[in-house]
Amino acid sequence: MIYSAIYTALTFSETLNEIRGEGLTAKGVLFLVSLIVGIELLFLLANYFFRGFAIYKMSSRMKMKKLFLAFIPCGCFYLLGRLQDDSIPNNRNKLYTYLAIVFSALDLFMSVVTDFLLSYSALNKIIGALGTQELMTSAYVGFVGTFGFTNGWLLVLNIFSMIFGFAYAISSILIYMNVYRAYAPERAVAYSAISILADFFFETGLLYNIFLFSMRNKDRKNFMEFVRAKRDGYARNYGPYGPYGRGGYGNPYNNGNRQDPYNNGNFYKGNDQNSGDPFEEFSQKNDEPFSDFDPKGGNADKGSSGESDRSDDDLFV
Repeated sequence: MIYSAIYTALTFSETLNEIRGEGLTAKGVLFLVSLIVGIELLFLLANYFFRGFAIYKMSSRMKMKKLFLAFIPCGCFYLLGRLQDDSIPNNRNKLYTYLAIVFSALDLFMSVVTDFLLSYSALNKIIGALGTQELMTSAYVGFVGTFGFTNGWLLVLNIFSMIFGFAYAISSILIYMNVYRAYAPERAVAYSAISILADFFFETGLLYNIFLFSMRNKDRKNFMEFVRAKRDGYARNYGPYGPYGRGGYGNPYNNGNRQDPYNNGNFYKGNDQNSGDPFEEFSQKNDEPFSDFDPKGGNADKGSSGESDRSDDDLFV
């Protein structure tokens, strides 16, 4: 934290010197470093209190013990891990909890050590130049590159610090996502995505704990039951029989009784379903339908002369 503030202040001094021909003195650099560190401390304190009070309240509602761990930087993950969604029995939640506790402790230790080693020499030179008007630059202070690698040991320490920090970030993100699923399943994805983006672009995990604080008075829910309810609702509204039964046409099968989806079973809307056979007029005749062609019965067609045609027997007289 201190090293990054010194680096930012010196970079600003060099940029100002290139633009206006004048930069910051040692007093100006110390003022800017103090301002940056003060802002970062405010974010850390806000993060600490939001997380601590949220975990304390949520854990007390779950009748947990050792609530004081909510305000211990690494121990808070013990309680936070127990608040995770447990609708799917597995050992991953415990694994995430153990990893977060271990890597948060390692990340905190390595961050303090590397920050002290990287900034100690630079601070001495800046403080030593307080009574002068010397222009403060990275070359004057002795910084080498962005990470200040002045020897192999610092390089190794910084690499380990980044590895522990990355592992801590991943394990803690997984825990927060599971807690969001348990207490705000309908917003879990949005909370997780927004928090991760803010952490990536602005290097602050404050939003994780602001969202956590907002759900401190909520009851824990079963995430799988929530998913099943959403899935069933989707199937009713948008499934293969989607709108049926929900203000639409009605279930075409009516729980096994097949009906017309457009008229609730009345296939002939406006007509009497019990009306007779549509071919009833033909079925009332007693004679055969081809009786007119019977050679021994019926009348033959008449010709144009008005005389009756001769029967088929006349043709062979």
